[in-house]
Amino acid sequence: LCQRKPFGALRGENMATDPLLEHHPDFAAEESKEGCYRCTASICECFLLDPTSWLRFGPKFLCTNLPHFCTICCSNNGDSRTSALMNMMKSMAGILDRTSSDLISLQKATDVTASIPFYRSLHLGLKGADVKGYDAVEDMGGGEWLYPVERGTPHEELQRPLEDRRMIFYIHGGAFVLCNPATHRGITVNLVNVTNTSLLVASYSRPPKSKFGDEDSPLAGVLKSYLKLIDKVMPSRILVAGESAGGNLAAALCLRLLQLKKPLPGGLVMISPWVDLTEASFEKHSWKVNDDYLPVGLARKFARAYVPDVVGEEISATNCLASPLQAEMGVLSSFPQTLLLYGSEEALADQDAEFATRLESAGVHVRVCVGNGMAHAYPVLYDLGHGGVAKKCVLATRFIGLALFMSMLFSALACIHVQRHGIGCWIQFVFVSLAVLALMLARRWFIHPEKLNKLDQVARMVKPQKTSSSSVETSKRLQHQDDIPKEVPPTKQAFDEISSFAAGLWGQDADFKRIRGRFGTELYL
Repeated sequence: LCQRKPFGALRGENMATDPLLEHHPDFAAEESKEGCYRCTASICECFLLDPTSWLRFGPKFLCTNLPHFCTICCSNNGDSRTSALMNMMKSMAGILDRTSSDLISLQKATDVTASIPFYRSLHLGLKGADVKGYDAVEDMGGGEWLYPVERGTPHEELQRPLEDRRMIFYIHGGAFVLCNPATHRGITVNLVNVTNTSLLVASYSRPPKSKFGDEDSPLAGVLKSYLKLIDKVMPSRILVAGESAGGNLAAALCLRLLQLKKPLPGGLVMISPWVDLTEASFEKHSWKVNDDYLPVGLARKFARAYVPDVVGEEISATNCLASPLQAEMGVLSSFPQTLLLYGSEEALADQDAEFATRLESAGVHVRVCVGNGMAHAYPVLYDLGHGGVAKKCVLATRFIGLALFMSMLFSALACIHVQRHGIGCWIQFVFVSLAVLALMLARRWFIHPEKLNKLDQVARMVKPQKTSSSSVETSKRLQHQDDIPKEVPPTKQAFDEISSFAAGLWGQDADFKRIRGRFGTELYL
């Protein structure tokens, strides 16, 4: 029932006066997938696929992660919030590994995000960045367009001279099976913000419906979208990026383009790429010793859902299009300049380091950024760790707490006035005591936020983050100001690296300098 709508209609413009859409219909807007009915239907469909597992998962997840929720909503320390997020994701993955065996049910759970009413507008509003977005048409493979208001829409990008156009083609991760463009706005919106460039998030068919080697495989869907994009933008002006399974598909896309003798992109950014899906890769040291949130059992299940590991078969994990780490050195030598980011504490650290070494040995210009103490795909943690979304969550929590205090106080006073004797007085006394306690805590948070450290300690109970003593002291001194420590946090540094890499690819022009300043680079240096 979705009908293609011209983008200008979303802004209330008369599209008859816009000749661009007549020549570039692939850049038009699809009807939004968000809506109350669709969201309710998605939730019901997900629950009915595996009701027993979800009934076990929900209460256990909430009880286990209540301290981490409190840290994220109340703490003024960005490092503590980041640590709490990693612990919460680790807990969630561990519970799912023990309770759920239905991959389709897990897939539907992540797909709910694409149908939440006003979710895109809410996320972009909380970010506070001048970024807008709309759904891409099916001819582009679906997905989502995001663009900076300062530079203009993707249609306005096509009005520029061919040599001045630039674009980011992003491939989302999710272990091949999970997630969609809506789940990865924590990365994609920041990419648009730091590069001041329009971005297309690819949408592709996922296992178990579509597997490696099928006509509608994830790689085939990504390839189709990329070939559509290079009809309008020079390949050398396209930056292909992806994280986790998306990093695998980004590298596999380059290998497939070499096989088809098609032009490669100008640059490649891989964040924690899952470049080796063979069974032997799960025996590597980092899978055994690193305390990542990726359980090896669940990761193996996702990998086998995408591609089997059969020795000697063309459709196997040993194929370089499934495991780019298996590609020959002579093929890797044709790769574009590459930026590779991964966490020092993630399960894929060994294979990512090996892939970087192979690219360097093949003569590829490679920049490697390792996030100290960070887990898998750590840049996605920036918004709720050190970013502006986290600050707004903390502020909202305080206002909600203050509102609850006021409501309890007035309710207690009203009831005491009506009933001065009996058990009602004692009940209202308890309410008043709780309200006074809440007020004292709120005052402590507002006036002395640096003293709120007990919740921060809870966030580090599972695994303390590796941070130097000088960095901790600096963070304590400045967290009550703008929550910006003197030392750049790894999640923020990752986007600085991407911005610098993109500036080198497209040229250090004026809008890059403005956008880097707006993202806060000067405040760290």
